[in-house]
Amino acid sequence: MIFKALTILLSIAAISCVQSDVSDAASSEETFEPIVIDPALQRFVSNFEKKLGESFARHRVPGAAVAIVIDSSITYLKAFGKKSSKGVDSVNLETLFRLASVSKGFASILTGKVLTGNGEWEDPISKYISDFEVNPGNLADSISISHILSHTSGYPYQTYSTLIEDGIKRHRLFQELKKIKLSRKPGAIHSYQNVAYSLIEPVIESITDTTYQYALKSLIFNPLNMKTASLTYEGIKNSGNLAQPHGLKRIRYIPIKLSPAYYNVAAAGGINASIIDMSEWLKALLGQRPDVIPEAILEDVFTPQIRTSVKNYHFGNFDRPRKGHYGYGWRIVEYPNDTLIYHGGYANGFKSELGLDRSKNVAICILSNAPSRFCNEMVVDFFKEYKKYLYETKSLNSPNYLEEH
Repeated sequence: MIFKALTILLSIAAISCVQSDVSDAASSEETFEPIVIDPALQRFVSNFEKKLGESFARHRVPGAAVAIVIDSSITYLKAFGKKSSKGVDSVNLETLFRLASVSKGFASILTGKVLTGNGEWEDPISKYISDFEVNPGNLADSISISHILSHTSGYPYQTYSTLIEDGIKRHRLFQELKKIKLSRKPGAIHSYQNVAYSLIEPVIESITDTTYQYALKSLIFNPLNMKTASLTYEGIKNSGNLAQPHGLKRIRYIPIKLSPAYYNVAAAGGINASIIDMSEWLKALLGQRPDVIPEAILEDVFTPQIRTSVKNYHFGNFDRPRKGHYGYGWRIVEYPNDTLIYHGGYANGFKSELGLDRSKNVAICILSNAPSRFCNEMVVDFFKEYKKYLYETKSLNSPNYLEEH
């Protein structure tokens, strides 16, 4: 595997620049001030980059892209490998990947934004969807926005996900959903959904009086400067800069056809984005863009709503003991000295993983065009290595650092 990379080390070069606003009597122009970077941080990122390269080669991933944000800055931004294992074009920082279920976190935060001043998390979705029905009918007013976003609506696990693959339109999926008998009372258990999760789309459309796509673009993508992000099959197909999805054949990944599946449940898995887009999203998730995403919304979506298993093998082995939870569109794992928030995604040959530790103000996102364990493995390895870095650099000044964090 040829390891070709485009790298932006925005915070680990000897000198880096950040943009700051300077306003005084003499000048109101924006200026750039150099920052001298901690050599220890530079060593940490260099060592982690080596691990990335080794894992990338070991998993035979055709192409991928990585963004890391540390202490409010985009510390590492890198694209490597090829758009297609059969081609010569390299992945670049604006190459589009499918986020798949990482899209769910966008939906929950968008919900928080449109609910502000207009509704509550505990509102029944029947308040916003006039023809909403469930079986049994007496529970129609019992399923709340909170239940939808935390996968506690009571529908059987992955209800009608096979119909998503068949390309059934959203309104027809919702009609089919009316026929399914709830397996449990809303709020009783966690049961992961894609079709039912996308019931949040007509809720948002009812509140905003526009399409889900337009609401997401105008309230999230545009203000965060996510210039290449989109929400349709055409958006990635016609972009001219997309990563080709791959499937495993024996021991090699081969290109497969781009599929329109899951764009019919956009809130659950329909976003396309580049790694540059995702670096801006990471900053917002760490609370660096309160003008777009207020802290109160972040606190709401990251608050555990129900206990779950820790499905991701790598997160399960980060530390012990651990407790798994689901918030609103986010998985949360509590360890003795850490709380990690994450979500992964897979759809038709694309794999993605995003994780953050808000107490340490760090976040990472990895996008790839093959369904390997590369993303999962390296996101968790990042948190392990960063924890070691913090201990090695700060333990002398704070002997109780690990207990404090």
